[in-house]
Amino acid sequence: MASFGLASRAWAQTVYGGDLFFPGYRSHFADVELTLVARQQGAYVYEPDSVLMEVDWGKDRATVRAEDRSLFKARARQGFGQRVTDPALLGLFA
Repeated sequence: MASFGLASRAWAQTVYGGDLFFPGYRSHFADVELTLVARQQGAYVYEPDSVLMEVDWGKDRATVRAEDRSLFKARARQGFGQRVTDPALLGLFA
């Protein structure tokens, strides 16, 4: 999964018709889905020298929303709207 993502507006608009992330997620898994779509499309680039420092004081206490996890699993079974077809990618976060 991309720890931090940058996307061109032109590419992002082709994925969900204008939304950066799939709008059904409330808190979690939108970035995971977008990472898998980018990898499927050959649009994912890993840059080891890129550094991001996230300051989220409550992150360690937060739990993953069960609804988001369920939505992710359901969307994965359908290939995220047929955007991801590679079985290896679909199995990464199963």
